Amino acid sequence: MKTLRKKHICLFGLGALALAGMACGQHGDVGPDWNVAEINQDGGPQGWKQVSVASNYACGLTTDGEVNCWGNSNTPSENPPQEEFQEISVGANHACGLEINGQVHCWGWEGALPPQGQMLQLSTGRHHSCAVKADNTVICWGGNAYGATDVPEDRFKQVSAGAEYTCGITLGDEVKCWGLDDDPGMDLDFGQARPPRGKFKKVSAGKSTTCAITMDDGLRCWGRMRTNHVPGIIAVDVTTYHICGIELTGEVACWGYGSEPGEGDGQAIPPDGTFRQVSVGNATSCGITTGNEIECWGKVFEGQP
Repeated sequence: MKTLRKKHICLFGLGALALAGMACGQHGDVGPDWNVAEINQDGGPQGWKQVSVASNYACGLTTDGEVNCWGNSNTPSENPPQEEFQEISVGANHACGLEINGQVHCWGWEGALPPQGQMLQLSTGRHHSCAVKADNTVICWGGNAYGATDVPEDRFKQVSAGAEYTCGITLGDEVKCWGLDDDPGMDLDFGQARPPRGKFKKVSAGKSTTCAITMDDGLRCWGRMRTNHVPGIIAVDVTTYHICGIELTGEVACWGYGSEPGEGDGQAIPPDGTFRQVSVGNATSCGITTGNEIECWGKVFEGQP
């Protein structure tokens, strides 16, 4: 078993969640045990390029463009398409991939029928998906109960679809968000779709928390789990109760629920090693190592490679 690395960064919100080992306040219910699921598969002749994790399944993209999925039955993990892809993204009830020719292909929920045309980048949320078109405008499709697909007039370089809202990075390096920015089930106002001012280069939209990478490689989160400027983070992914990011050294740092042994499934306790990409689900986190292997920690999905 790999040594678990300790981090010391606090989040504000949810009664103060802690990053792997530093108590910042009271946590929620603690599970009986935890585990680290290590997946060191070669993904074919050339290894893995990307992984995308949902709440009960995940998909991986090999370096030769093939999609492999695993997880619960009756999810998009069953029968992924055979096209050659350059990017994938999974949501609660559907998954999408960006083909080599720039076309988007989605599978799972029938309401996830994608638009035609050449796209540059895509992101799948809970019930909707969005993509950056060749002219840098954004188009979204799928569920729109709270305006998550009502894209503002602007040009974007990146988009991230969250639970019931969407955020994007404009060509002017600003974050714009649209859709739900509170939690109607809890009657709480988190403000996850109200970004701070400033210049950013990457954004990740979760359920009630949004995180972005500043131009000087710092992390800023707003909504339910908030952070001040955290230096030295070059990539981030956020879900309901935890966040994982990649440091300048290539190591993964996670914080939030599941960051201590015995808490949750250990989804916020990353292993040692260096990574080039990370993706998080509610109880599982996965990353692509610099050796092009998939490594996951937290809950083990059925059929994991």
